[in-house]
Amino acid sequence: MNRSPCKDGCPLCCSPKHISINPHVLNPAVLSEKDQINGFHCRSEGINKFVLSEAQSFQEEMLGTTYLFSSNGKIVAFVTLQMAEIKRDSLSRKDRLQIGRDRYPAVQIGQLAVHVDYENNDVGTYVLDWSIGKAMKISEQIGCRFVVLNAEIEAIEFYEKYGFGMLPKQDKRIYPFMFLDLYVHGGQ
Repeated sequence: MNRSPCKDGCPLCCSPKHISINPHVLNPAVLSEKDQINGFHCRSEGINKFVLSEAQSFQEEMLGTTYLFSSNGKIVAFVTLQMAEIKRDSLSRKDRLQIGRDRYPAVQIGQLAVHVDYENNDVGTYVLDWSIGKAMKISEQIGCRFVVLNAEIEAIEFYEKYGFGMLPKQDKRIYPFMFLDLYVHGGQ
């Protein structure tokens, strides 16, 4: 994955501390007003802005839920999940379901980021695994077939390795729309 700074000359991105961590010690907790998130910093200026100044109100408005993955009081990563849908006609013919619905239910990964100091520890994969597991549990309770996201260009390869596909005809999208079929991924 591209490791460019969130903005030119960012001292946090240019000189990360490279802290080793076993991601399996991280436990997710729902963001609360008590959480000290001002120390979080990743390589995306937009994601930093979201978690530091928008995530709490986003959650209060019931638009998504942010889960913090912490160790010793420091936020290592976070993910924001929300409900979404995927239009049948936006999928390639081979990815369309046989059932004649125009739209399919989905969980959307609205944001997913790892603090720059904890990169290269498989934390992102751990958080993604956890998110897919959460989507699978949701699908058992309310019906949900896909996980979707809008990927930053630098993260596309990461998601493709995990099994996400890209919708066709996205040349003009800044953040390409990607999807994972839970039925196929879960081995059903």
